Amino acid sequence: MKTLVMTGGGTLGHCLPCLALLPYLKNSFDRIIYIGSEKGRERKAVEGTLEYMCIPTTKLKRGMYLSNLAIPFTLLKAVAAANIILKETGADIVFSKGGYVSVPVCLAANQLKIPVICHESDLTMGLANRLTARKCKYVLTSFETTASKLDNGVYVGPPIARSVLAEKKEEAEKVFSLPRNKPVLLVVGGSSGAKALNDFTVNNIDELLKRYEVLHICGDEHISGVKRKGYRQVGFVKDMALAYSLSDYALSRCGSNTAFELIARKIPTVFVPLPKKASRGDQIQNADYFFEKGMSVTLKEEDMSISALEEKLCYLSANRERFIRNMSKLDPARSLNKMADIVISTAQFLD
Repeated sequence: MKTLVMTGGGTLGHCLPCLALLPYLKNSFDRIIYIGSEKGRERKAVEGTLEYMCIPTTKLKRGMYLSNLAIPFTLLKAVAAANIILKETGADIVFSKGGYVSVPVCLAANQLKIPVICHESDLTMGLANRLTARKCKYVLTSFETTASKLDNGVYVGPPIARSVLAEKKEEAEKVFSLPRNKPVLLVVGGSSGAKALNDFTVNNIDELLKRYEVLHICGDEHISGVKRKGYRQVGFVKDMALAYSLSDYALSRCGSNTAFELIARKIPTVFVPLPKKASRGDQIQNADYFFEKGMSVTLKEEDMSISALEEKLCYLSANRERFIRNMSKLDPARSLNKMADIVISTAQFLD
């Protein structure tokens, strides 16, 4: 039995997959530790479930040259801090889900010759995983084409928690208290919400309610207090199976985790990917992939209008069965098993 270190953070998308993987690993390790940042979202999500240890962190801020000048110095401190934790805990293997928090941990593990396995959720590699991929024993991927471009890439699929796939419609109706007289449109922008989707939904809620009841997950920081019959606004939903069980259609960003969950739940979705000016373009690439596979439709943020959205939703409705058939080709059930098998077998090989 050995010690596993998990890491990843900056957003919940970098740590929730670790928690999804945890049940498949916990019986194979004496000790599992999570290394994250002091104030990141991952801390609140992980503490109470795993032993949590902090390191200094800093994030690259796109287009802010002066703010990024301190990154090398903070990174050196972070690597040193991670090095100490890995030594003191006797870490045998590191599993990284990416994000800026993971970089110093992976670099420190490489210095100590501790094997690292990382997972990339998006179609193209994020910066953190690009920086550390060559130092990893394996790079596990959600998309098959991503793995094919890496010498150490292994396609395993998306890490979707079993709990997300649970059917909870009866409980969801009680929790969200929607009338259920019309189809339910789920609006979700990821763990922290999305300002463009939030503003669009609130500004057009009366038009949307003519055809749909709306369940709007807006992020805790963005609750507006707008109230309408058939409209429920919530900051954060811990058990997303409740929201998915109630939803007939969705309007969503296209971060990989949420996108794969919507597709696994077979919810016809209009994806509004984060524009390239605000990202590296990963959500655009994800959305293009799902569109090409006939699993969803895409609406650019700059093209958002109530008429454009209604057109997309009507198209999804008219072709609903075809979209569901295409989404059914995704089988997420084995992904976490595959990931766990690779982590466990790599740890056992160290004996």
